[in-house]
Amino acid sequence: MDTQVEKTLYGTRITLTFDGPEARGSLVLEESGYGIYVIAPHISDQPVVMLDLFPNSPAAEEWRNDPEVGYGDCYFQVAIHSPARDEAHKVLRFSTDRVWETRP
Repeated sequence: MDTQVEKTLYGTRITLTFDGPEARGSLVLEESGYGIYVIAPHISDQPVVMLDLFPNSPAAEEWRNDPEVGYGDCYFQVAIHSPARDEAHKVLRFSTDRVWETRP
């Protein structure tokens, strides 16, 4: 595996390039205001996954117990995206003892 680290306007960008029998291709991990974007450059230059730490942040406090948002005891969430849609396809939320799917 080859690793390239660069600083961007928004933070750190790490490109991991694999060329082995079980893994071939590149993934980019890019810092965002909410956590980490995962970009698969062979698919799109837009994120396909967002590792989102917002639900546990002070900024999310007002929504933590809101039943419409449903963060509850969520520590972080994973949003799965497609270049064809602006909105996430799936969102999985994680707490210390459970994982649940929510509507995007």
